[in-house]
Formats: sequence, structure tokens, C-alpha cells
Amino acid sequence: MWLATYANRHNNTMSAYSPPFCAEQERAFSWQTLWLLLCFLAVALGGGVLGSPFVTYVFTFGVAGAGVLVFSVGRSMNTLLAILLVYALCAFYYTLWGLAFFEQDTRNLLAVFKNLLILAGMAWVAVHFRGFPRWLPLTLAAYFLLLTVQPWQAARFSLPWAGYLMNTYVPLAVFFLAFYTVTAKQPHRAFIPASGSLYVGTLLVLISAPVGWLVSHILLDTELISLQQALKGYSHIEGYPRNWWAYLGGNLYLRLSGTAEDPIFYGYLAGFFAYIWLVRGALVWAGLLTLIVIAAVAKGAMMLLLGGVAFWTVLHFLHPLSFLRSLLGALLLAALVGFYVVASGVSQTSADIHVLGLWLPFEQVLKGEVGLFQVLFGHGIGSSGNLYKAMMGSELSHLQWLQGGAESGFGLVFYQTGAVGLGLLLALIACGFKRCQTSAARGLWLVYWANAAVQENLINLNFITLLLVTVAILELSDLRLSDKKDRANASGHYQPHRRA
Repeated sequence: MWLATYANRHNNTMSAYSPPFCAEQERAFSWQTLWLLLCFLAVALGGGVLGSPFVTYVFTFGVAGAGVLVFSVGRSMNTLLAILLVYALCAFYYTLWGLAFFEQDTRNLLAVFKNLLILAGMAWVAVHFRGFPRWLPLTLAAYFLLLTVQPWQAARFSLPWAGYLMNTYVPLAVFFLAFYTVTAKQPHRAFIPASGSLYVGTLLVLISAPVGWLVSHILLDTELISLQQALKGYSHIEGYPRNWWAYLGGNLYLRLSGTAEDPIFYGYLAGFFAYIWLVRGALVWAGLLTLIVIAAVAKGAMMLLLGGVAFWTVLHFLHPLSFLRSLLGALLLAALVGFYVVASGVSQTSADIHVLGLWLPFEQVLKGEVGLFQVLFGHGIGSSGNLYKAMMGSELSHLQWLQGGAESGFGLVFYQTGAVGLGLLLALIACGFKRCQTSAARGLWLVYWANAAVQENLINLNFITLLLVTVAILELSDLRLSDKKDRANASGHYQPHRRA
């Protein structure tokens, strides 16, 4: 009931005070998002059809440059969302097609293509950085840069080093610079997302479910899936990758992945959209997307929804009661951990590896097995984790894998970059909570990073980009801008300013 009341109150505000440019640009930018989706997909397919490595790389870097220009003339968050949707919902089947025709690992090329576009976009947003404390995210970026060139780097210039640099450390640094931009009091208009793009994205995610089921189970040769996923080191069950299956009640079920390569990311994608629609009071959209989260058996995305709504409720209703709010927040965090353990037990998955991945890197320090230098500065970027294990294969034991922080975002950052790197990350997370102005964004922010403590994938580029786009939608939507204008008109002395 309170969700509907909250949404109606803000919808009335928006209809009364909505800026005149919103209606036309809403439609224009929704079509712009769809146009970007089609263009990026067409270029990616074109690179594969031509088959020439030279032409393919020209396409890759050319479109990356074009992506930078798009950010300068359009709405940046719409463009980031479009790129993610292209990669998430189209790249998997393009990869299969590329393997079938050219026998090459097109997945790596697509990943580079997508990373360049998204990093260029977040860098464009970061150029407009404003507000104190500027030194903190810049310190994080400088520290990661130092670690990449240090002479004592254990995994310097290896494939795991490059993978973690481009998927974790550079994205984290650029993410926080961009995040401080979009959470300024007076953000650049080019960052403000249009609701029309949200509708386009939601429809694509929903349509992806039946299309993916049809293609994967009826039209597609499962040998292609086996070949594509073998490149990632996954074992298979009945021709499908092991991570596509889940045990529920003693039975094996195929997880819903839509047209995405990974059911986990598909579940998170639907979860972020569901949270946005829930905040806006659109319960039908939120309910449909939540069904996808459940069908994908993405426990982290379930935590995102449940915990985000719980924290949002606490922050919304107990805003003046700081002590009670903090107490309930601590209880909710404990409940989330309990939910994760119970859910893992029911689905018969290995919950312990996530907890051990967080604990074991610190246990080595407590036992005195790690020197002071490594405690402070880590073992080197790319010296542990899932990507490192994929490259090392059987040479890395299960215990060594977990001692390197694998499956835990915080454990991995501590092992690879030390107490300095993890301390900077935690400080930025704490400051980021204060910079979020809406209770919905704050609730999502808390749950996301709490989940990142036991989920390595949440410190990777795809997921933190989803977080940036979602926070921008929650913080900068026309809904909030109209509400701010309403309050300003009521007070009669509104003065725009940037957040200190």
C-alpha cells in the first residue's frame, strides 16, 4: 500500500511540474537507445562475417571511438545501458555463430569490444567530475596504476594480470570517478537517463527469456554451446555448461539464461530492472522481472531485491531515528547472510567457498604466513582468483585457490592489492553511501557491496556498470528532479549547488 501511495504522490508531482523538454526527449532517447542496440550489434556481426582479423579490429576500435562521441551528444547512462544489453543479450549467440564459421574465439574479441566502449563511456562521465572528496577516488586510481607497473608485481604482464586489470581494477577506479559525477547536486544533463530507454531495456530482457529458450532447446545444436563454453573451462551436463544447472530439492534443473551467455548475469540484469520498477511503484513490471530472477536461480540477485527493499523501507520510514535505523540495518545484514547460507543449502551449492574465499586471505595474515609487505600491498594483480585458476588449470589446488580470495570480491582485492587497496575501496564505499540522496539508492548501495564481500563477480565491469546505471536512474530520473523542483517552489528560495 505504501509503495502505491509513494508512487502516486510522486507521479502527481511529475505531472504538475515536469520540465517541458522531457516529453519529446523521452521518446527521442528511447529510440536512440534502440538504434544504438541495432548499430552495435550490426557492427559486431559485420566484423565476424568479414572474418579478416584486420577488418575486425578496425571495427572494434572504430566503434569504440564512435562510442565516445555518442556520450558527448546523447544521454550517457542510456548509452551505457545499450552497450550492456547488446553484449548480454546478443553476444553469446554471435560467439557461437563465429565459432561455427571461422573457428576462432570471438568471445574474447567481443569482450574487448564491449570493455573499450563501456570504459570510454565511464571515462567520459568522469571528465565532468565535481565535488569533494576528489582525492579519494583519484588516490584509488593512482594506487592501482602503481601496482600495475611495480617491479615486484608477481603476475605482471600475464593473461590473468590483463584480465583483472581490464575487468576489475581499471573499471573500479573509473566507476568511482563517474559515480561521484552522477551523484553531484547539479549533474550534467547528458547523464540524466530517459524513462523511455528503461522501457526498451525492460522489454528486451523480458523478450530474451522465451527467445533464448526457443533457440537453445529447439533450434541450436548443443555441440556449439559445448565448444563455446569449453573455451572458458566449464564442464558440461547434457551438452550445457555446468553453471547453467542448479540442484533444487535433489533434482537438477536448467537455469533460465535467456539469450545471455551466463544465467547469473541475466538474473542480475533482471534484478536491477525489477528494483527500479519496484521503486517507481510499477508492480507488474517488477513482478515479471522477479520471475526471471527466480528462474535464473541467481541467489545474489535475490539478495539484491530482498535486501534492497528491506533497507529502502528502513531508511524511508526511520529516517529521524538514527540509532534504531542502524540497529535494524545490522539485523538485516545478518538476515541476508543467513538467507544466503540457507538458499545455498536448499539449492545444494557450495556456499562455503564464498565464505572461505573471504576469510582465508585474512587467516593467513593472522597465522603469520604472509609478510608485512604483502599484507600492505598484496601479492600482485592477477595472482589469484577464478581467472588465474582458469589459466593455471590443475596446477592450482582447491585450497590455494580459496586462499587467494577466489569467489569473494573483498577477499580477492585484499589478496591482490593488500590492506591499502581494500582500505581505499571500503572508504569509497562508505563515502558513496553518504553521496546517495534517495533511500532507494542507499538501500541498493548497501546490499550490493555487502553481497560483493562474498561474490567475486560483483567487482567486475559488467556488474558495477549495472550499479552505476541503476544509481543514475534512481538519483537523476525526471521523477526526482520534478520532486526537487516542487520542494524548491514551495520553499521559494531554492539555490542549486553541488554536493560538498
